[in-house]
Amino acid sequence: MLRRILYFLSVILLALVIILFYRRLNEKPVKELDNHMFQAIPSDAAFIITSESMISFISELETQNLVWKDLIKTPMIGKISKNLTVLDSLLSSKSELKAGLDNSEIAVSYQVTGKDDVVPLVVIPVLAKISSANMKSFINNNSQGTRTDKKYDNITIYNFSDSSGYSGYYVYDNYLVWSPSEIALERSAREFQNKAGVTIKKGFNEILATRGSNALATVFMNTDELMSMIKPLASKPLLIKLEQIAGDNSWFGVDVSLQSNLLSFMGFYSINNSNYVSAFRGQKPSEINILDVVPVGAQQFSVANISDMNLFRSNYKKYLEAQNKLDAYNIWLNKTGDLLGQNPELFADDFFSGEFLKVTYAGYTNNKRNSYLIAKVKGNSLAESALNGKIKYYAEKEHKKPKAFIDELRIDKDLQYTCYDFDLSEMIGILYGNIFKSDDLHFWALYDNYLFAAPSKKVLKDILYANVLGKTLPRQSYFDDFYHNLSTSYNLLFYQDSRSIPLTSKDSWSESFYKSLPGNNDVFSNLNGIGFQVDASGKFPYVNMIMDYSGQQKSDAETIWQSLLDTSFIMKPALVLNHYTKENEIFVQDLKHTIYLINPSGRILWKKSLGEPIISEIYQVDSYKNGKLQLLFNTATRLIMLDRNGNYVERYPVKLPSGATTGLGLADYDNSLNYRIFIPVKDRRILLYSVDGNRVKGWNFGKTDHEVLHTVQHIRFGKRDYILCADRNRVYILDRQGKERVTLSDQFSKNENVDFYPLAKGPGGAEAILTGDTQGNLVTIMMSGVVNKRKLPLKTQTYQMVVENIDGSGGTEIITVEGKSMKVFDYLGNLLFERVFPDDITDCPNIYKFSARDYKIGIVDRVQQNIYLFNNDGSEKSGFPLTGNTPFSIGFLKSSGSFNLIVGGRDNYIYNYIVK
Repeated sequence: MLRRILYFLSVILLALVIILFYRRLNEKPVKELDNHMFQAIPSDAAFIITSESMISFISELETQNLVWKDLIKTPMIGKISKNLTVLDSLLSSKSELKAGLDNSEIAVSYQVTGKDDVVPLVVIPVLAKISSANMKSFINNNSQGTRTDKKYDNITIYNFSDSSGYSGYYVYDNYLVWSPSEIALERSAREFQNKAGVTIKKGFNEILATRGSNALATVFMNTDELMSMIKPLASKPLLIKLEQIAGDNSWFGVDVSLQSNLLSFMGFYSINNSNYVSAFRGQKPSEINILDVVPVGAQQFSVANISDMNLFRSNYKKYLEAQNKLDAYNIWLNKTGDLLGQNPELFADDFFSGEFLKVTYAGYTNNKRNSYLIAKVKGNSLAESALNGKIKYYAEKEHKKPKAFIDELRIDKDLQYTCYDFDLSEMIGILYGNIFKSDDLHFWALYDNYLFAAPSKKVLKDILYANVLGKTLPRQSYFDDFYHNLSTSYNLLFYQDSRSIPLTSKDSWSESFYKSLPGNNDVFSNLNGIGFQVDASGKFPYVNMIMDYSGQQKSDAETIWQSLLDTSFIMKPALVLNHYTKENEIFVQDLKHTIYLINPSGRILWKKSLGEPIISEIYQVDSYKNGKLQLLFNTATRLIMLDRNGNYVERYPVKLPSGATTGLGLADYDNSLNYRIFIPVKDRRILLYSVDGNRVKGWNFGKTDHEVLHTVQHIRFGKRDYILCADRNRVYILDRQGKERVTLSDQFSKNENVDFYPLAKGPGGAEAILTGDTQGNLVTIMMSGVVNKRKLPLKTQTYQMVVENIDGSGGTEIITVEGKSMKVFDYLGNLLFERVFPDDITDCPNIYKFSARDYKIGIVDRVQQNIYLFNNDGSEKSGFPLTGNTPFSIGFLKSSGSFNLIVGGRDNYIYNYIVK
């Protein structure tokens, strides 16, 4: 069939080439852009594509637009694309023809013939000075197949058919009309000579006049015909939703705009009172805030923005009247007014501000789909008072106590919200539009001037919890990128997350049609989303529809919770003990130098700006020896101690006399809580402070030869304390007073990325210290001062190294990271295993103890934003890698029996995973 179409059209085009050549010999072409050609398009056309540069439009659409390349994988769009491709190949095949037709408006319409066969019809302008008889003679003589002529008054349709299919055409009034459908051609011929076609359809001519003069292409859509096309395929709930927006005999006229990753349609919409959009006539579009509280996972939602409630009420009742629903509406008003003791319109308008959002599908909790409703209120206290008043009135009528309708939803030990068991979802659906109607949204709660409604307390709690953590849709980069392409001011918005189209399609379409859509996941996985906006303030509502291409499958990290910070962070989150609850909390600093304390539920307890980055680890000390713990750390200029509420402890912060070159080292010599704090500074001193913030007397160390760039460490063997530090040329091993305790036999340049590790049983069973130098040597320091070196197969001076007995056998393993490689050696330097990553690993590996003989190695790939956890035999732990972009901490947050993994995530979130 396709070969037949190609051949037949090529004959037509060859004739047009000859015509064009003849015309050019005589005069310059005259551009003819009237609306006469639309009389050739059948009045039952569902949609029409027109362009004055059809060849350029098709070429750009097919070759450059990434959205279209994915959409053509669907059956219907694929069929349209194939039609356009055939047209493009033929129009572009003859250079003379291409030059002439690229400035002529060509129209392609699509209409249903038979049960569900969508067929095209093409209208091409023909130059007036060339004899139609000559052109028809040329086409007919060069066409294949059996030809039959059918006359309709002044038009003769030339039909050609054989075993490969049918093609036909006619020429009338300077236009050539072609279609692979005999039925479509006959309809066109009858209507064209009667000067009818789509131009007699109500509203079409008005919308035709709105098309942009510089548009690459324009699409016209008739809602009646589109609904006829959809009805056999759609489910009843989808039809109800679409019919409200489609109305009766409405027309869209939208200009097509193409970018490589964006397909957008902008234009106008002719409506009448039967269309729900008519209720928004005259409403001033404005920026809307309700999206700020929509939890991540909203897959499909509708938004309404009403600025003038009185105008809306007037228009809305006209809409109801046109739908023959006004009497039922008034009956409902009276009935519900008796239950509330007040006219429902007055009750609702008293505290709703005009922003409403209905989520039809949500996958934010355990991948389950849930619908819920959000309404913005004029004030939290005002809405609470109004709700409590109505609940009290209703309870009295039902002979119940008001508390029977009120409960508490506890987010964590210190935060709860009032939950109302009082179904208002029907009320909002009836008062503001059926698109907001839901069944059984019984449970309500107020949050920050918003009223949330959900089908269960569990879903309501999840919505509240998501907002407490800041895990909302606008804060996700993929949604922000998509939303950026829409207008910030509108009256209506309909959104579809492209990833969920296979899921939502299952409930939206008939079973047979849904099964005919193979590969839905492949089709839509690369799209960011689909959005449809309406600005109803003008004579014709302005519409804006976009499809955005992301280029990669978006997947949400499957976390226990995600908590939003003001910006991202790069440090390893610290798990710190709450001395009251005995549970761990999370301490972290973001890139704007704000510090946070986050409870086990992910809620930010407090945050505080420091003005500079922390350069040390986070320590907890009991400075008052009373069982209450404080946070201790340093920046480049200050030594800081905070209580658990984020307040500075007395005498803190301590200003350092010279800038710190690295993080503080902490020692508690006798486990007596008489802490000593070591801070190397730029003038090459090592300052020693007591926990009260005072300098320690009796510390007599002078200066290092160069700046110390690694934390001072305290190691103890028996009753002897060793204070260790190093500059770029030598290692210092000191006693408590700062005197040299061990003199090394061979000084070396220590790798600043490597700690000192104590070995209770080193070579020969003696005490020793293990570290690494800048030459890739594993260095053993005996307490006698003897230094031994063993070369490791490392290539650079900037490797990272950790020493740990990862299999619990009592031996010693050396874990190194260099470039893209992690290598694990035994103490003798034998390679045990190696793992290679996609990118350079820039952070030191971390070791996590799960049990006495179960140690694991943690690695972060900041480029790929993946974190890895390896077992002590080098195998990757099940479930990894996970999404994350910082070093991570593993420990218990609550008594759940499972370990929590805390890591930095995307879009300024901190993630909490469960590790079993």
